[in-house]
Amino acid sequence: MKNDRPITIPTQESLDAPNEPSIHQITTWISNDEGAYGLQELDLQIEGSLGWHRWQIIRVMRNDQFATWFKDMGPRELYNADQIKILSGYPVRAGGQIQYRTVDTVGQLKDAANELRALPPYQQVMGLEPNDLVESYYTGMEYLKDRILHPGKTVFGHGN
Repeated sequence: MKNDRPITIPTQESLDAPNEPSIHQITTWISNDEGAYGLQELDLQIEGSLGWHRWQIIRVMRNDQFATWFKDMGPRELYNADQIKILSGYPVRAGGQIQYRTVDTVGQLKDAANELRALPPYQQVMGLEPNDLVESYYTGMEYLKDRILHPGKTVFGHGN
């Protein structure tokens, strides 16, 4: 699903999760070897911008604090794949304080994102076709009418 309103990067809504610090450092560099808390590829529009872009957002842990890195990947029309969200960390309560552990490295998450980006959108993978709401409405109404007129008839076998 595409976003419909411009946002300012970074946004607290996209970065904050329950029980996490509310202030995040922004970094201009990351290493493929450092632990990553998560990776997202989102379609966002920066305030004042006319176009939507795909942004890669990676959160790392530095000195027990989150640091967030942003990369503009270009116009969202270049990407057929769904937006990506990969969590790779978890909170741990230690000595009355919450500490955050990472599972994967930045490089591992980037590799996973590359693989996910190469897949077709979710609807194509699952073999789903877009619904026609009008047709679905009438199909549902016919089902309800049939249930009212034939209350003992079931879909899954013999009725009463």
